[in-house]
Amino acid sequence: MKRIAVVVLACLCLTVCSGCFRTVYRGEELPFNVAFNRPTGTETLVSHFEEDKWNHYFLFALVPTSEPDMGRIIGRHAGPGQEVRNLQIRHEVTFLNALCWFLVGGIYNPMTTTISGDVVRVQGAGGGPPSAPVR
Repeated sequence: MKRIAVVVLACLCLTVCSGCFRTVYRGEELPFNVAFNRPTGTETLVSHFEEDKWNHYFLFALVPTSEPDMGRIIGRHAGPGQEVRNLQIRHEVTFLNALCWFLVGGIYNPMTTTISGDVVRVQGAGGGPPSAPVR
């Protein structure tokens, strides 16, 4: 009987402690180009940005309730005639996130997404005006 209780408890712990995280990043409506590669020599670096956003999950992170709005986050940093290069997206559990997980016992499970990149001005062929956004 004691052995069965231990096996049931172990299976219950494995079931509760397992999980998977899925975060969706959408950027179809961005009015400018975004790339993961670094700026080239033909592009002028305008600025660098980095922004943190908490994503909210419930029930041991099995139920997502939010996703980062890439258009709004990146759109705050890039203007007309500019593009974003060297885009980096980091999704992690920070110390504050883990503290929230611990304090509420797995009911609320936040995670932090950090989005960073370089805003560049791209020169068109022949050194003319910046290139138009491609949709």
